[in-house]
Amino acid sequence: MNKNIINLAIASLPKELIEDIFFQELCNQIPNDIEIYEKIAINKSLYKTYISVEPNLANYFKPQAQENNLLDLILFSKTFLLTMSIKKEENAYLINLTINDGITKTIYFTKTKTTNKVKITTIKKHQNVIEDYKVEVIYYDQNYQRINIPASKKEALKAFSNFFLIPEELSAYFYQNYPKYQKELNRAKIIGEMELEAKTRPLSEEYAFLSPTTINSLKEYLSIFNINNNKELNQNLNTIFNKLAAYLKDNLIIISTPLFDNILKYISGLTLGLISTRGIIIAKKANYYNLYNITITNNNVDITSTIIDHQELKELFNLNPLNSDNELLKEFLDLSR
Repeated sequence: MNKNIINLAIASLPKELIEDIFFQELCNQIPNDIEIYEKIAINKSLYKTYISVEPNLANYFKPQAQENNLLDLILFSKTFLLTMSIKKEENAYLINLTINDGITKTIYFTKTKTTNKVKITTIKKHQNVIEDYKVEVIYYDQNYQRINIPASKKEALKAFSNFFLIPEELSAYFYQNYPKYQKELNRAKIIGEMELEAKTRPLSEEYAFLSPTTINSLKEYLSIFNINNNKELNQNLNTIFNKLAAYLKDNLIIISTPLFDNILKYISGLTLGLISTRGIIIAKKANYYNLYNITITNNNVDITSTIIDHQELKELFNLNPLNSDNELLKEFLDLSR
């Protein structure tokens, strides 16, 4: 049944794509014993046609929100995960296929009237460390004869540079010597992503808050996620929270979601023992609130404090509309007044 549904999903695509030899090869990589993770998103008009013929197909398909999005699906088995998204932009089809069966292979396929471009990225990971990284960009004509385009090597190196967030002029050297600089490149990627996330974070996310807690309760909760009982992470977590406790003591506090999320990733071992984050903690006093701007870089904690009144607090609260859905948060901020 699942195979039939997948075939119907593929049949919703334009004829010129279905008949493409390389696309057919991509589809042949889908195993027979695969499960559908969620409803498959297909073209809106085709969706209406399908359910008009067989209403039960609404259990397997949903319409795409945008006209240029042609297909989005996620398939899985016990040892296999496959995601595919297909878009049409002007005169080109853009296909992103990711296969994870222990080694993640991502294929970007761009089909135009005159050329076909394939970018294949292969990543081998172990315990969140990228042990191997390969990228190749290949151009073909419409008959799938390979075209020698010198810029393809530069494209591959640019992809490497963007992935690890290193200067493009250094990418050729580090790509050729990846095993030697594996640790440094993994660290550069993690720190770069943290810093980029902080710089590009929307203001509304900056002021999204979790339910009220205390600094000790927060520390105990986060400690649970150190599943490997990494002593260095525990020591760093103690250092961070001891510095926070010096300011916050046993006061009831709220913490901004980005700050909490990044500490959680850190203590869970997802960032290889690195952290670079900033965020907000607000503590409730007798007749006022203290707003603390927190910056954490590894086990260094920088804290600046500002006293704010109820009106200023309300303005901060309203910067994120989701805050109003949390009754405990509204009670803590005394916004029933």
